[in-house]
Amino acid sequence: MGKNRLAKYQSKLLDNVHQQLKSWEYMESAEVVREEIYTFLHSVKGTSGVINLGRISQVASLLLNKVEKDTRSVWPKQEALDFIFPLALELSSYMLQKDPSSLEIDEQSVVKRKDVPLILIVDDDISLLIYLKDRLEQEGYLVLVASDVRKGLSLFYDFNPDCLVLDVLVSDDNGLTIMEEFQAQIKKRFVSTIVMSVDDRKETRIKSFEMGADDFIGKPFDMEEFLVRLKRHLDRRLLIGESLLLDELTKVYNRRFLAMEYERVLAEHQLSSKPLCLAILDIDHFKSVNDTYGHVAGDTVLSRFAEFLKERSRPEDRVVRYGGEEFLLLLPHTEANEGKELMEQLLQDFSSQTIQIDQQQLSITFSAGLYEIRDTDMHLAKAVQFADSALYKAKKNGRKQVECYVTQELEQYEPAKLKVAVIDDSEIMRESISYFLNGLSLEKHELEIQLFDGGRSFFQDAWSQTEHSYLVLLDGVMPQMDGLEVLQRIRSLPKSRRYTVLMLTARKQESDIVRALNLGADDYMTKPFSTAELEARIKGLIQRMQ
Repeated sequence: MGKNRLAKYQSKLLDNVHQQLKSWEYMESAEVVREEIYTFLHSVKGTSGVINLGRISQVASLLLNKVEKDTRSVWPKQEALDFIFPLALELSSYMLQKDPSSLEIDEQSVVKRKDVPLILIVDDDISLLIYLKDRLEQEGYLVLVASDVRKGLSLFYDFNPDCLVLDVLVSDDNGLTIMEEFQAQIKKRFVSTIVMSVDDRKETRIKSFEMGADDFIGKPFDMEEFLVRLKRHLDRRLLIGESLLLDELTKVYNRRFLAMEYERVLAEHQLSSKPLCLAILDIDHFKSVNDTYGHVAGDTVLSRFAEFLKERSRPEDRVVRYGGEEFLLLLPHTEANEGKELMEQLLQDFSSQTIQIDQQQLSITFSAGLYEIRDTDMHLAKAVQFADSALYKAKKNGRKQVECYVTQELEQYEPAKLKVAVIDDSEIMRESISYFLNGLSLEKHELEIQLFDGGRSFFQDAWSQTEHSYLVLLDGVMPQMDGLEVLQRIRSLPKSRRYTVLMLTARKQESDIVRALNLGADDYMTKPFSTAELEARIKGLIQRMQ
């Protein structure tokens, strides 16, 4: 966010604070409703933190804590004004004395960090869950949390974390422990796993290690020691991961191998002038397999598809898991027409097979895009983009088909549109998030952004009632219709899973967070937050929506 725009938002916040005080001062009633004070402070706390007014956010937080402890439903008007006045004074003082150069320093602090480890924590101790999330995010990690087995397992599959931290005693309604649920996946995927428990008996520790844990930490534990052990496991995973060239789940080559192998094949192509093709294959309707039969079934489909490709490909071909349900084939000594025939034969053979899932026989198909590489200096990313453009056309035309990229004939790749709703009663917050979203770079999506000042305007707008997928950035505390009420109503809608909800809230009370998760929030962030963290969360959720 540029410093001029940042200064604009800061000035606007000061105006809003003064206007709120003025409205209370001149209202006819001699009392101010407590909920109005709470909502106002909540908004200031969250907004000021995002627009680099950390001190203001701290003051608002202190006042908010006092309001939470005061059980009166109404406050005398003058007492409310006197209570809020220090906040207005602090903000006015900052705006008069601030050093413009400090804005540039703050801007540097939110530059996106690359390759930040992603930690998934599963624990039904909500207090510990919230503490660990806050503490690890302070250390620079990205953190997802879940308080139950099902939510944890869903996040595990959707985001593929670098490290899993879990309490061995967490269980579902049927008594199935989380370690029993995760056991197969821990062994199949190279994910560092740290188990925690108040039960640190020898039998419990041995059982945890037998089921795939890399480490065991008894509760309570020293936080500094936990951080050191966590870093050791992440460093080890990185070191081993760099030496592995196979995808852990499907046992075909991974993208790390692709980068090296492409350079070798391209060099051969340069010397021999023999044709070279690159194909991208995408399993049709793969998300519905996960949604209907579960992620274990999805893994079975991926493994069977990879096994099929390995068996049916030629000795000189290279099969790579490119990401999710996408696979990439390098086809040396192959021109476009021949490559298309090969892909169509693969499609015919694979779609004629069935895969048994939960005693049902599923017929799975795929779509493919093919590109013949003729430029001997063609960069891998550009070749993938062309093949992906052909894949897009195949999917747009009904799936279960193969398309070749031909410059003169094929329409250019059109990114999929994703509707993003920002629901926040703070105009500053809405505008700053919108500004951030408009500058967000996404490979396969074009964002269609709408701003709403509350839940009622969101539900009344026909824009929010279509068959499209929605990403909803929802403020937790708003007047008239609270964020949790909005979330509850979203989840009561037909096909409510079209809406992926990211709660943005200054609420840090565990009861509020638990309720948000139980009501169906897909993730939550506490204000204030950095744009780097917001970008990572949004990209992760969009990937999950595909």
